[in-house]
Amino acid sequence: AYSLLNQTSSKRSKDGMPVMNYNTADRMVQLAVQQGVKIRGHVLVWDAHMSDWFFREGYDSNGAYVDRETMLARLEYYIDQVITHFEEKYPGTVYCWDVVNEAVGDGTGEYVYADKRHVRTKRNGEDNPFYTIIGDDYVELSFLYAKNTVEKLQAKNPDVEIALFYNDYSTFYDKKRDAICELVTSINSYAKDANGNYRKLCDGIGMQSYVGGYGTQNGCMNDSDITRIKTAVKKFHSLGVDVHVTELA
Repeated sequence: AYSLLNQTSSKRSKDGMPVMNYNTADRMVQLAVQQGVKIRGHVLVWDAHMSDWFFREGYDSNGAYVDRETMLARLEYYIDQVITHFEEKYPGTVYCWDVVNEAVGDGTGEYVYADKRHVRTKRNGEDNPFYTIIGDDYVELSFLYAKNTVEKLQAKNPDVEIALFYNDYSTFYDKKRDAICELVTSINSYAKDANGNYRKLCDGIGMQSYVGGYGTQNGCMNDSDITRIKTAVKKFHSLGVDVHVTELA
């Protein structure tokens, strides 16, 4: 979704909110509509290759980084505008969104050891700007904003159905599997409704299923990994969420 962000127009934004250019994305979705194909929205929040200027004052590549409150306002607006655009222009075409992608760190130095969710602080040695500027609850907040938008759309049209997913790779390895479970549990116990009940912000987990071999025949789809996948699917499902295989190789 970052290809939607328009730096030049954002710099001229009168209300300080980011501006999107949907031209290319609209052509893609229009083709899907013509073919009767549903779309998985991927992805709203992902630290990898994220536009650095999105986090800076005036959307200037050389500007100072904004504070948490400013970034939260930008993030909420961005998520709301993107989900709303595609639902209102192409009703029912985008059946789900990967709200946050690959937010669980893998190795030493990629997350705070005491954090059972293993929320990524760095990727390939570079800071995760969402974590650095917003804080360690940026994943939960992203889902909250997305859910608020979906519920707003449903209030206008009860037929709106958009599922919200957390998506990641290596999901079936024990350590990461358990961290993802902790993260999804945290997401779904982050906010309460007017009656004091926890709101289910995350509807499912997407498994990028590169199963051994990584593009080669050797080691691909080995029995031990298949067993791990079965265990992971059952554990994820026990959280009360759906499980999708979002990639398979």
